[in-house]
Amino acid sequence: MNDRPRLDAAAWTDAGRLIVAFSGGADSVCLLKRLIEAGLAARLSAIHVDHRLDPDSPARAARAGRIAARFGVSFETLVLDPAAFDLASGPEAAARHARYAALAGRLGDDDTVLTAHHLDDQVETLLLKLLRGAGPAGLAGMPVRRPLGRGWLGRPLLAWPREALQQELHDAGQDWIEDPTNASTDPDRNYLRHEVLPRLEQRWGRGYRGAIERARVAQGNAADAVEVRARADLVSLRCDSPCGRESTLDLAAWLRLESARAFEALRRWLAPDAPPPPDRFDEFRRQCRDAAADRCPAVTVDAVQLRAWRDRLWRDRCPDPVPANWSIELVPGTTELALPHGLGRLSGLPVGGQGNEAVTAGAFRAGDRMRLRPDGPTQRVAELLRMAGVPPWRRHRLPVLRVAGRVAAVGGRWHDPSRLAAAPDWHAAPAGLVPYASPAQ
Repeated sequence: MNDRPRLDAAAWTDAGRLIVAFSGGADSVCLLKRLIEAGLAARLSAIHVDHRLDPDSPARAARAGRIAARFGVSFETLVLDPAAFDLASGPEAAARHARYAALAGRLGDDDTVLTAHHLDDQVETLLLKLLRGAGPAGLAGMPVRRPLGRGWLGRPLLAWPREALQQELHDAGQDWIEDPTNASTDPDRNYLRHEVLPRLEQRWGRGYRGAIERARVAQGNAADAVEVRARADLVSLRCDSPCGRESTLDLAAWLRLESARAFEALRRWLAPDAPPPPDRFDEFRRQCRDAAADRCPAVTVDAVQLRAWRDRLWRDRCPDPVPANWSIELVPGTTELALPHGLGRLSGLPVGGQGNEAVTAGAFRAGDRMRLRPDGPTQRVAELLRMAGVPPWRRHRLPVLRVAGRVAAVGGRWHDPSRLAAAPDWHAAPAGLVPYASPAQ
């Protein structure tokens, strides 16, 4: 195949080490061969991941090592423990996640793991995503490069079909390993490979892959456009929160958005946790429009709870990891305190307690009262929090400083001047979710 396209070495010259994920199958053998032909041998090594899912896997690992040795590259086998796999998403996904985690652990800054995913893999991925109801972002398929650990994951062969790679090895007289699990049609991907794709080719010819690839590119462009618009919508919707560094969303402005735009903005705000399914999303939107002012519509999906309260949208981990009665006693002389449960830290301590009076930091209690002036009356802390816009379910997160059991300060905003010269500084941690990141492929 003298006219076959060559691997573009220039695309990988800015990387550090290049580590081939080397199963010993035809695809990874062809990848290793092409990388060497592209003049990248000096930066190459190979890693074989042995999942130990069948008794013959050690023998395949040894054979993969012999093939790599013939190419003159260093070789390593990573042996995984199947008992440690997280099977919640199924055995295939569990093995894949464990494999990528093991490979990520071998990466330094700017190192790249290269996998031999090809055009047929891309087609299979798109069909699986379609069958699972993916939108434009999912149907954009596998990217050529994405972050992995401290480095990168690269896929140099995505433009080539499987048959071209195998024919190249046949022409070169190069052998490879056949994984026996590839023949089973039980896994969804294998079923597509053996039962569905041959029928597509029989009906539409080999060009069907190119058509699907063009659709993938179009979906990627659409996903990029949606992403740009959704990020702009989020910028306009964000409001400062009285509960720390996490933002809330302007409820009225969110309701004014067209439904699809509102859904995409919410998806990015909640990600990587899943947004409400479309039917629950529509019901939540309806409740937000129709609810009385004293109501608090809510929807829970997976590990996140979304609430509408006082003209804002709020998001929280579910269940809340912060206990409602948390408390910690300060050691005398403490000037700075790391709060438990990820609530941040307090500085500007100690307080002006008398003698050996105990000083504690803890959760808000329903009956808490405090003075804001030395000669003034006590006020209900709950009313201060309500007027400040702190929602009821978040109030236990604000650190309340107590001296001899009496409230001396709440958060970094209120203090009793008879006990404190000034309120302590509360360096609050975000109360909600991690920032948006594109889902990994």
